[in-house]
Amino acid sequence: MFESRPGVKNLNRIVSASVPIINFEYKGLPIDISFSQLNREMVHKDIERNLPDEVIESIIDQRDKTSILGRKNNLLILEKVKNQERFRSTLRLIKVWAKNRGVSSNQMGYLGGISWAILVAKICQIFP
Repeated sequence: MFESRPGVKNLNRIVSASVPIINFEYKGLPIDISFSQLNREMVHKDIERNLPDEVIESIIDQRDKTSILGRKNNLLILEKVKNQERFRSTLRLIKVWAKNRGVSSNQMGYLGGISWAILVAKICQIFP
């Protein structure tokens, strides 16, 4: 589906990652999409908020479970901050700052995306 879109370049699927990812460039902007496979014929359109815990527990592949739980955790963090737009813009700024200074990779022992998000959310709670 992505390959047929104009503006999509360098499409790759990375199935060996801890969470399966599709990455590509769209009009020069790098994009990573994590995905998960569920053994269900139909999925509710509001699956992110209404996925029962027993469905998550029934997922056999740990990578699929990690992918779903990661998204669910992101939504929980967003619910805990009052000004979501300020949170998002601050988090983007912090991530760019960390990347420019080479301190943004949890694979290298630094804080990663979810760690930065939790820290920024806490600051947004303290100083709304």
